Amino acid sequence: YSMEGLLHEALGDQNPAVRKDAVRLLGTMITTPEEQIRSAAALGRALKDKEEPIRMEAVRALGNIDPNISGKYLSKALQDNSVRVRIQVVQELREAYRRQSGQLSTLGANP
Repeated sequence: YSMEGLLHEALGDQNPAVRKDAVRLLGTMITTPEEQIRSAAALGRALKDKEEPIRMEAVRALGNIDPNISGKYLSKALQDNSVRVRIQVVQELREAYRRQSGQLSTLGANP
């Protein structure tokens, strides 16, 4: 078993605390674009969890991933039944936009 395989299995665990820890860890496995793609796909599965705190954690974790990779999952989460989850999505998207525009203005300031 790889660490990733164990985390994927943990996402299906009966215990919500185990699922939440798996989501949190997946949010840290984002060093390379390949890791980001794999983590985002697993976090996309976690967005379907019946427990709201786990979906919230998945949204937060997706917020750490390149928006070009996480965007499709976050936009799906905008249809979540929970208002809290939808608000979290908006906050993550706003933060991603702020970071991107900050990088752009820094690039523009140094010709």
